Amino acid sequence: MAESGGLHTKLFWGDGELEGENPQDFFNSVELTFFARPGITEAEKLRSFELRLKSGRAAKTWWNALAAEKKDTWEHLREAFEEKWPEKVITEKTKEEQHAALAAAVLREEDLGKRVRKDGVEEFSHVVWADKVQRLASALTDSSGLLIPMVRKSMPRSLKRLVGTQHTDWSSFCAAVRAVSITELEERLEVEKEARAIQATIARLERLQLRPSAGGAAPQVQSQAVPLGAPALRSSQPNPTPQYRADTERIKDVVRLALPIHPDTPAGRTAYQAQVADWNRTNAGRTPNELRPYPLTPGTVPVASGECWTCGHLGHNGLACPSPTPVPQMERKWRSIAATIKRRAEASPAPVNVVSEAVLTEEELQLIAEYRANQGNVEGSSA
Repeated sequence: MAESGGLHTKLFWGDGELEGENPQDFFNSVELTFFARPGITEAEKLRSFELRLKSGRAAKTWWNALAAEKKDTWEHLREAFEEKWPEKVITEKTKEEQHAALAAAVLREEDLGKRVRKDGVEEFSHVVWADKVQRLASALTDSSGLLIPMVRKSMPRSLKRLVGTQHTDWSSFCAAVRAVSITELEERLEVEKEARAIQATIARLERLQLRPSAGGAAPQVQSQAVPLGAPALRSSQPNPTPQYRADTERIKDVVRLALPIHPDTPAGRTAYQAQVADWNRTNAGRTPNELRPYPLTPGTVPVASGECWTCGHLGHNGLACPSPTPVPQMERKWRSIAATIKRRAEASPAPVNVVSEAVLTEEELQLIAEYRANQGNVEGSSA
């Protein structure tokens, strides 16, 4: 490696054998060293160039055979060099290739929330992805953002919901992606993780319902037809036969057994804390339902009233919730369950038979009900 004035220039081979070697970059790098040497003569320039040619390679062989009048000045040498190694014209990518590159720019959900190194700097993966997508889109000159839906469709659902849909140009779309905070993203990833767990539970329970008995005969079916999602009433007898309640009956208890909602005042918050402590003492490790409703945050509205499950107020759903102070997770769960009961009671679904060998537990039924409600209402109003 040759050196001058603190600048480094690799020796030039000129035969295309050295990976990454570019003739024009080499010539420019030699010329850059001249700026560090004011008053450098033509002879010194030419000698500096010659010393940067790799012995025994094509470039040095070319130099030795070059006519004297073509290497007597720097400008003559430049002309001879460009004749021998003309600058390569890169074939421009077709629109189809550019479209394919944009479609292939996929951000995987498992990479969300992680930092990646880009240009020597660590940045969150969704920010790096947004930069790449905007660069690819700029090459396509898609000023109207017609391809945004295509890219958005391949986004991880966690990020997709946080970015929203109201973007008509790439600048605003990519800015919205970059603006997603890591806290919001981690919370949304946790929600998606729970949803996948619920889906797996539902699939397992459905397999249990359809599984034949050990003797190969079709499983026995309880004579009582019940709506899927209605919890069992437990008997005090050993090994009781589960009994189920229709949602039309359950919604009555949602209203009848609702705990009082205290005002958002110091006294009301104190009374609320006592409600929570009493509920936790009585129902530790259990899920709320219409027979054991969870206390509601002071100043919020009743359950099953079309409210946002995230903050407990009316006028929006969970995805668009502006509140910086969400209700506790257990309250949020209770609000979603109550909304599901109301929705199913109003819909009066046709009953389905439940296999006696695979009776669903109350917790599993609540899990399924909550999942289906979330799917339909995006963590918000069920009204």
